Amino acid sequence: MTALRVPAEGDAAPGPRLPLWEYWFVEGLKQDRWALISKVHHCMVDGVSATDLYQVLFDTSPETAQPPPAEDRMARAEPSGLELAARAVLDLARLPLREGPAIQRALADPGAALRQAGDALQGMAKMAGGLWPAPGSSLTGPIGRQRRYTWARASLDDVKTIKRELGGTVNDVVLAAISSGFRALLIARGEEPAPTMVPSLIPVSVRNQGDESSYENRVSAIVANLPVHIAGPAERLAAVRTQLTELKESKESMAGEAVVTMGRLTPFPLASMFVRLAFSLPQREIVTVTTNIPGPQQPLYALGRELVEIIPYVPIATTLRIGVSIFTYNGKVTFGLTGDYGTTPDIAVLARASRTASAISWRPPKAVARGKRSRLGNPVRQGTLGGRILVVMKPARAATRRYLPNSPFNTPVATAPAKEFAILDLVTHDRYGLGRVTSVDEAAVLVDFGPTQVWIVAPYTKMTKL
Repeated sequence: MTALRVPAEGDAAPGPRLPLWEYWFVEGLKQDRWALISKVHHCMVDGVSATDLYQVLFDTSPETAQPPPAEDRMARAEPSGLELAARAVLDLARLPLREGPAIQRALADPGAALRQAGDALQGMAKMAGGLWPAPGSSLTGPIGRQRRYTWARASLDDVKTIKRELGGTVNDVVLAAISSGFRALLIARGEEPAPTMVPSLIPVSVRNQGDESSYENRVSAIVANLPVHIAGPAERLAAVRTQLTELKESKESMAGEAVVTMGRLTPFPLASMFVRLAFSLPQREIVTVTTNIPGPQQPLYALGRELVEIIPYVPIATTLRIGVSIFTYNGKVTFGLTGDYGTTPDIAVLARASRTASAISWRPPKAVARGKRSRLGNPVRQGTLGGRILVVMKPARAATRRYLPNSPFNTPVATAPAKEFAILDLVTHDRYGLGRVTSVDEAAVLVDFGPTQVWIVAPYTKMTKL
């Protein structure tokens, strides 16, 4: 565990032999809080097994557990390059023996093996047929080395209410909320959302029941088109449910699992060559990645302090300018949004619309048109984060902030009411002038300003109803 230090200009770049996992300790947060930033390489754990690590790192009650007795042992010396090469050759020689049980099961039940192979081939055909280049948009293209990061919070109870009212799963609801966010972002950029404009890579766990504590990477993936072209929140959720059901029936995730299994059976130099070749090819089929990990639903503690929230992070690469990670912990849903620094200065639009959609998607159209305020009181926060997961800890006691007697902060600051618009409302805009509302979405309104029609995105700071 190391203290977090922001690199200064002129610092040497990190060497090629970086650690596979790190924990950074961050002090000096507001309200006397502190945090941990964890960064773990995907070759060690996937999202499910990384979540299980929290049960090891944290306590389930405020009472601090007694540490285990110290072990008097010496760490082994770092292996040399020659030793690593010898281990790799030995591991390759043991491969047939290690996979022997799988071969025996296939020989014992050839019918099941053939059905599994057929499902994998069916999934590969479905995946190959869906990997057409996505329509061009501002969401894809070259990216730089710097990143923007923001996150938004929602209530898991709200998400479950939507699930009960309209059907589906928690994963369906949060994907529909993210679709709403991308729709609002495209509209804010003056682009018309299209049905196949935002194909998303969605990781899928292929672990069996009871394998959550196995710390390795067991994940497949499917590709789904986020329905950004649908304006109605209920209809958008229905489209997500239908598409994910079809993808599950098409065995597409089994195709990814088969590819991962083949990678384990392939000698590393050959597998590395194929991976490098794949990354060197132009990538226009995937626009974003959306990963949803269910976390612990009971409060966790460290040193007697409650773990307030867990904020997820997902990296971006190739031509993906935005990545989305979703994590649930103790009744909260957190959307972590990673963006390319140079091309996503408006990433807060995506965060705000995703948070709003996760609260109002289940309401009837009239309630949406009236713009009822969400029960979600936490604001969207923006900052920089270099790790994978940020966990924020409460102080040991409630922190009190002191002000001078004449300080203006002693007076509660009034919050401006949320602006609400309906169809046919006459409005004025600081830039476009007079106009009339012609359509209302949950995070934007379409206004006819005479020579042009413009989507205006919430919170409508430059627009006033007359």
